[in-house]
Amino acid sequence: MNQAAQSLIDQIDPYTTAIYLEVPGSKVVLFQGYFELFEGLGLVRTLSIRRSLVCVLTTPDLLQTCLEVLESMKD
Repeated sequence: MNQAAQSLIDQIDPYTTAIYLEVPGSKVVLFQGYFELFEGLGLVRTLSIRRSLVCVLTTPDLLQTCLEVLESMKD
C-alpha cells in the first residue's frame, strides 16, 4: 500500500468488522497475496477496481492485529 491509502472501519455485526481501503489498482493483487500470508486474519474482497476500493473482513478480536499488519504494509 502507498502512503496515500485511506481506510474506514465498520462493525457489520457482532462477529464481523470491515476495513475499507483505497489500494491502487496496480497493487490490488499484490495486496491480496501479501495479506493471505496471514492465514485466518481476514478475507480481502475487491469492491471496485475503478475506485481502487477493497474490503478486509475480520473479527472484532482480530481487528487490532489486522490494523497492525495493514500498517506494516504501508509504503
